[in-house]
Amino acid sequence: AIFIEADALQIEMGNIVGRVGTSGAVLYDVAKANQHKDRYSALAMGVWYISTLEDERRKKINGYRGNTCVGVVLSF
Repeated sequence: AIFIEADALQIEMGNIVGRVGTSGAVLYDVAKANQHKDRYSALAMGVWYISTLEDERRKKINGYRGNTCVGVVLSF
């Protein structure tokens, strides 16, 4: 079952094409109306969500230090 789902995801990923919208942004959609991209969209949203969680965790670990500049000054 895992291999069947992986094959279906690969086929859906192959159906996605990029189109330039009226505002100049690239929109990703399927080439034909009868094709699907549900699994790919769900996977992309899941990856985006996990990425935001990782970014929040990274900020929490760093203590919200922001842009700090650390350097060494030498004078002779």
